Amino acid sequence: MIIAGATIGTCCSMPTLSMLNDGYQVFPVVDACAAWNEYEAQAAIARMTGAGAEPVCVCSPWMTKPSSGSSSVKGLIRLKLTPEWSQD
Repeated sequence: MIIAGATIGTCCSMPTLSMLNDGYQVFPVVDACAAWNEYEAQAAIARMTGAGAEPVCVCSPWMTKPSSGSSSVKGLIRLKLTPEWSQD
């Protein structure tokens, strides 16, 4: 499932957690969601990722995926989903 919401902390993360609980593979589109502040975005992404979601971004021509060690929302665009575009 690909999902986005008005706010990442509620409208995206709560349905994501529910779908993960139901056994779906979920891809939250983090740059298509708003947040009240950076802390809300970081916490929501960490919670969804910890539950098994695979956050992606669409702010470039290729869908991107945050690095596992990213410490800020600005650091999300690190790895491309397609192997030919991956970076370490």
